[in-house]
Amino acid sequence: MEPAPYSVRYRILCDLLDSHTALAYDNAFIVDGESGICLAEDEKAAVLDTVLLRNWNGETSCLDSVTFNILERNRLKHDDFDVIGCLGDGQFGVVEAVRFKMSGQVFAMKTIEKTVAKRAGRLSLSLERHVHRLSNSSSLSPCPNLVAAFQTELSLHLITTYAECGSLWNRMCALFSDTKYAGRMLEGEIQWWGAQMVSAIGWLHNHNIVHRDIKPHNFLIKSDHHLQITDFGSAAPLYFTFPDETPCVPWQFCVQPVGTPDYLAPEVLILAEQAVIESKQVHQTSGSHILQHSEKKGYSASIDWWSLGSTLYEMATGKPPFFAETIHETYEKLITFRSDDLSFPTYLSSELVLLLKGLINVPVKRLSTATMIQKSPFFQPIGWIDNFPKFFYSPLVLPDMLGNEQLQTNFQQSIQEDEFTLNHFFDYSDISSVHLTPVSPSSSAPPVWSQWVGWSFHPDPKSLEVISAADNSSGNDAFMTPIRNKLTTCPFTPDIMNRPPAPLLPSTHSTKKQVFQELLHCVQMSAKKHMMRGKVKTKSFTKDTSCISLLSDPGMVLIETGVSHQQLQERHDVLCGQLHHLDRQLFKLHKLLKS
Repeated sequence: MEPAPYSVRYRILCDLLDSHTALAYDNAFIVDGESGICLAEDEKAAVLDTVLLRNWNGETSCLDSVTFNILERNRLKHDDFDVIGCLGDGQFGVVEAVRFKMSGQVFAMKTIEKTVAKRAGRLSLSLERHVHRLSNSSSLSPCPNLVAAFQTELSLHLITTYAECGSLWNRMCALFSDTKYAGRMLEGEIQWWGAQMVSAIGWLHNHNIVHRDIKPHNFLIKSDHHLQITDFGSAAPLYFTFPDETPCVPWQFCVQPVGTPDYLAPEVLILAEQAVIESKQVHQTSGSHILQHSEKKGYSASIDWWSLGSTLYEMATGKPPFFAETIHETYEKLITFRSDDLSFPTYLSSELVLLLKGLINVPVKRLSTATMIQKSPFFQPIGWIDNFPKFFYSPLVLPDMLGNEQLQTNFQQSIQEDEFTLNHFFDYSDISSVHLTPVSPSSSAPPVWSQWVGWSFHPDPKSLEVISAADNSSGNDAFMTPIRNKLTTCPFTPDIMNRPPAPLLPSTHSTKKQVFQELLHCVQMSAKKHMMRGKVKTKSFTKDTSCISLLSDPGMVLIETGVSHQQLQERHDVLCGQLHHLDRQLFKLHKLLKS
């Protein structure tokens, strides 16, 4: 029997859920600042998830079997989508291009197993869902919209709008294959992408969110040559310790390194080192005062601007500013960075060099807001409206540009032909904290399954209706640019615009995991090295201690007192052996990454 149209199913589902609102547990996925958004939809989601989870966990059903079957039959499920191809297969989830059967529209669907989410415990599921949902409420949002979310007994699924032209990294890779450019991007094109990147990052910061993994891979290209920022698995909230201070990431989000080595700001690594050192002290010191997380400051949102600077540098020169043969070498370059360390090729314009110097700098000298960056001479020709570059933004809903057979053929060809394969949407090459601790309406402890209540999001039928090509056509306006204060065409027409993004090869996710493990190992080894130096200065942490003071003196770290010279020498010998082993492992990793 043919399923009922989604609009009919949606009405039946809403009527059923509206009549059972008293059944719901509290929404476990509400984050700060979201409590007033789409309250009715949140209530429906909580009811739906509560009923489903109770049934799946063998609890007494709060609905009779007939009513439950009606609910199950009409909710959005995996069976409503056809999988076209795999876009990414990361450590904790898979992202696929899917087609909604009832309309033919193409979306991106991310799937994560619940067992993995519980075991990893560090995925910012709530914040990630929140960012995509924020996009729904803004016509100028620079990230993919949240289309739908649903769950099964074993997995969570997130449906977002699909960026059909791959990532900025794809574009950069195309330049490497062209001998004319040798991997370098023209400055006119850097302006085009850079203005949009500044706007996207600034939009996140205005919503008190820091991305923490800014890199070319995490900017998606739409068919109108506009960028969307994605991959919020590393994201963290920003909080004001005091009203007149710069908002910072809470300390507990800073205790492990996040992001990608070539683009990391030094303070991310330095605070991770400091957390390792303090962790050792907790075990070695009795009765000492240890500051609570709430008393400490993390790094600020300016870490995203450092990463943007590293990205722009790579776009202009063909390689990141701190590129090295091993992760360990890159790490050392970052934690010992000084403002005058960076060199620039002579072919770069003075305006671009000035911008890069302002971004790739110590925190106290860094360009740290979107407004400051927009005033840079490099972006002087750009006209800004509401912090966005002045050009036409086409609707975020993707038209059905390719037939199903043709799209599947393109995915097959991409798997066979593309050397560069990337996860364009959700990378999770880092560690982020997530707190899924729902509050039960009962005075007793909430059931374990209640941590998944509130995940579901059922869209209005209009979001899933067929959209004609005429409705989505934006004519030449979609290719307009703000460069030079007049509208001109986009500065290039890359071949990647004619096909979908390349999917990941199956082995890529394990390589990324190894890279992160090596980075974490570097942090731990570096922290131990600092602790074992006999002449290292000690410093007691106070409420005013921040990563800025650490960066002003990288040698200023905490060590335990009362340790003999012989003990330090023994530890030094052990550490040398560990570092030798690490160097061998890094060499193997480098060979693996190049293969």
